[in-house]
Amino acid sequence: MPQTSPVKGSDRQPTNNRYGAVSKPKLLSLQSAKKKAENYAAKNDKKARVGAKKAVLQELNTHLAIRAQGLQLKLHDDRGENPYSVGKIVKDKRKPPVAKHKTVRKTEEIVTDEVVQEKVKAKPSGYDWDMHGRQAEHRIRYLARKYLMLWQKHTYGQITPSLARYIQNFFITFFCYSKDTLLAVYKVSSEKYRIWQRTFKAWKLFVMLSRAKKTKIKLASQYAEGKLMETCIKAWKQYISSRRFKTVKCKIAERHSNTLIMRRAWQQWGHQMSIKYELSIMETQAMQFWAWNLMQKGWSVWAAAYCTRQKEKSKLAAAEGYFNKRLMSHTWVAWKSYRASKRLSNLQKRVADRHFYNRTLQQAFKAWTSRWHRQNELAQFEEIISSRGATASMRRSFIHWKFCILVGISYMSLKYEKEELATAHYRKHLLSTGLSCFQLQVVERRLKIMRNKMAKEACYKLTLRRAWIVWLKRCEHSEELKLYVLTRTARTHYRFFLRLRVFVDLMHEKREDNHAAAKFRREVLFAQTFYKWLELYRLQQDVRMLNRIAILHYDEVLKSRFIKYWAGQAREKLRLNRLEDIAISHCNHKRMEKALCHWRNFVRDTKDSRSSQHTAVKHYYISLLKWTWSAWVEFTERKRVKWRKRAVADVHYSHRVLSLTLQAWKCLYST
Repeated sequence: MPQTSPVKGSDRQPTNNRYGAVSKPKLLSLQSAKKKAENYAAKNDKKARVGAKKAVLQELNTHLAIRAQGLQLKLHDDRGENPYSVGKIVKDKRKPPVAKHKTVRKTEEIVTDEVVQEKVKAKPSGYDWDMHGRQAEHRIRYLARKYLMLWQKHTYGQITPSLARYIQNFFITFFCYSKDTLLAVYKVSSEKYRIWQRTFKAWKLFVMLSRAKKTKIKLASQYAEGKLMETCIKAWKQYISSRRFKTVKCKIAERHSNTLIMRRAWQQWGHQMSIKYELSIMETQAMQFWAWNLMQKGWSVWAAAYCTRQKEKSKLAAAEGYFNKRLMSHTWVAWKSYRASKRLSNLQKRVADRHFYNRTLQQAFKAWTSRWHRQNELAQFEEIISSRGATASMRRSFIHWKFCILVGISYMSLKYEKEELATAHYRKHLLSTGLSCFQLQVVERRLKIMRNKMAKEACYKLTLRRAWIVWLKRCEHSEELKLYVLTRTARTHYRFFLRLRVFVDLMHEKREDNHAAAKFRREVLFAQTFYKWLELYRLQQDVRMLNRIAILHYDEVLKSRFIKYWAGQAREKLRLNRLEDIAISHCNHKRMEKALCHWRNFVRDTKDSRSSQHTAVKHYYISLLKWTWSAWVEFTERKRVKWRKRAVADVHYSHRVLSLTLQAWKCLYST
């Protein structure tokens, strides 16, 4: 049986998804547009407000376009213009259509030819549409009827009321031959109508009751949520107060435990410090005893070594005296001969010294002049540096003074301190640079003096060597070569004494090495004994430390056991508090989830309804645009055809006029 009334729980989809809108959308009025704009303006989201404003403006634009199109069509109707006509054929007087056919009169049974005038619907005034306009009008009506049928099908079900009425009329006409069947059909149809009316009233009542029930449930849920929130807030406040009280108690307990631990640690530290003080006193006494013993042993060894050294020195002094006497007797003869040759060499040396003195004076004067110029340049450079430093310091002081004036009197003391620091830093920098320069100058002076001494010694050696070479060359060519043989003994004695001195130095070094070895051996023995004593002392200290560590370990074990027991109790308490927090948060989360689900469903329903409305409006606007575009295309095509025909008519008219003028001209000239 076709479904003609709405039934609860029917999820039937329409056959054509393209025309699946709920109903034909209503055009937006100005008041509703203003209300929508106010509602959207009250929102906090800027993007939503802008999008809503754009949608409202688009709807108003389409609404105004449709209104303007309706007004334009009305104006066309009033003026009698046809936008679809190609060429207007004006017929002021139309004859009514007359149909001629034969009618048979049964009364007289004679066929007569009579003129029967058919009834034709009177056209409105100004109706001058041609065939194409009527076709367009029929097409528009057909499309409107089609969309009306689709809307009815979607609204009332698969079979519309008009179709049901058509079927009912068909069945009535089909069973009209028997009165019984006709009465039965009327009875059935009336019964169906009454049943449908009752069901529709019951459905209406059910909808009203369900709406009232929903409003009551909504109010009850809101009231319950408010009460639940009040109870939750009260419980939360109680929980916060209890937590604050617990935190205060925990802080007091922690403070008490810290004081006890500090007292115990202070007592242990004092005991350890007293033990360490006693140990330090014992260590100092032991070190003093060891140092006294070491000094006694070292003094005895040193006294024995000193006695032996004095004996050796006395023996060496006696040997040296005897050797010097023998050497003086041998060298006195050689010295006399050497003295005569020395006089001649002294004369040559004086000449060489005078020459060297003159040369050195010249070099020294040149160096002094260059140094004097350098000192003048340095003095000028120092004056420039000092002047620039003074200008820089004046500039900085002026800048600081200017900045202090700008900042104000409140910051003057701070700025003065900064200026003093800057000046002190600058003075330190100048002093450091001056001291570095002075140090460099002193080093250069010392190097110069040392170089002068080295130059003098080198010059003296060179002159001596040259004089010696010249003297030897002269001795080769003179009689003084005989003295060279006499000086050979002196040279041999000199070499002997040099070798003897080297031997004595070697013996001294050997004795010193032996003494150092003995001293090192004694020090090694002393170190071994000291380190053995130190190991024993450290072992004793380790034993004492182990005893102290055992005592401290026992105290720490007791503390750790007490702390573990207290931590277990506190952990259990914290676990219970955490479970309570988790339960409260889970309850709040579940409530929020339910509220969010309800809100999400509501938002989804509203979005679905809005999207369906927007799709319907878009579909309606698209259909209007399609219709207007097709009409415009047809209108332009007809205009083009009309213009073409008019051009052809103008050409034909011009040819006709030309032919008539030629004929008239020929007639005139022929006559």
